[in-house]
Amino acid sequence: MQSDAGSRVTRVSVNANASGNARVELRAGILIPRLISCTDQSADVALVAGGALLLGGDSIAIEVTVGAGCRLTLEDIGGMVAYDGEGQSATMRIQIRLQAGAQLSWATLPLIIADGACIERVLDVELDDGAVALIRETLVLGREGEKGGRVVTRTSISANAVPVLIEQQDFDGNAPIWGHLGNERVMDTVLLAGRPAPTTSIERGAVVLDFEEPGGLARWLGRENHLSPLDVVWREWALA
Repeated sequence: MQSDAGSRVTRVSVNANASGNARVELRAGILIPRLISCTDQSADVALVAGGALLLGGDSIAIEVTVGAGCRLTLEDIGGMVAYDGEGQSATMRIQIRLQAGAQLSWATLPLIIADGACIERVLDVELDDGAVALIRETLVLGREGEKGGRVVTRTSISANAVPVLIEQQDFDGNAPIWGHLGNERVMDTVLLAGRPAPTTSIERGAVVLDFEEPGGLARWLGRENHLSPLDVVWREWALA
């Protein structure tokens, strides 16, 4: 399966507008942003797939900018499957810039890596003074009855040019590594950067790590996505 969708960039930008609703600029790429609602300093935006994703050769690029003092809530409409690329890889690159005092909340839906898929996912987040980002990501190796393909994830978060988190993960359903993901197939993660992570109770083997800079990471590894306890973490860490 091969895609000719190219590498068009999906852009979402929110800035304050003293004369009324926030100024929201949307540009469609392979993913199509749709405005749900907005106020003078906030917006809710949905991301909708413009076709079957991800196919071999796809290159998804998402650029998100939230202006000073503004708030953006992103919502995924439908999960995403990385299909067998028949030897071709796919990439997803997400760049997020939050200006002073801005807030972003984005609970992404699961990304499923089917047999034969090979995907690189890069997340780059830059926070200015007082900005806060809350992001949830769920990776699932394989559809029902599959071992899953390969996914390489790279995450970089900085606040005022100071590194908060730099992480790289490399998973392959055909070559599980003990102590890494092992025989589990789901990695569910909640990331908070820009403010201390609230104290929360964790169940069923999840862990919470506090960063040296304000923020934290909650992570759970398991076999089935619906068993993840991180819904509780997401609600407790939600931006007020």
